[in-house]
Amino acid sequence: ISCLVLLLLLPEPLAILTVIYVLIADNIAAICGSRFFVKPLLWNKNKSREVTRCALFATFWVGYFLAPLLLLPLWFTSLVAVLAALFESLPLPIDDNLSLPVLLGISVWLLSLLM
Repeated sequence: ISCLVLLLLLPEPLAILTVIYVLIADNIAAICGSRFFVKPLLWNKNKSREVTRCALFATFWVGYFLAPLLLLPLWFTSLVAVLAALFESLPLPIDDNLSLPVLLGISVWLLSLLM
């Protein structure tokens, strides 16, 4: 539902970038979390450094290929990748399937005002 709201409210390139990052970061974190949980994060004992690195690496690569397709600068997609990995690792009381798209969508919209 939150991804649908993003698609309706954000301009098309920003909505596509945000939804893809949410899907990639959340799924990669789930896959890596079941296999590579070694050292917990300082701010969230349920997530590990390795999981955050996997999510960051995956979103960086996706952003590298999406930047020219969506006509967005590489610095923008890279910064959003860092935010996606960071927001995915936050210990929020709301489910990350709802909070991650909302936080990332607001951040992407605010960052787009700087472009």
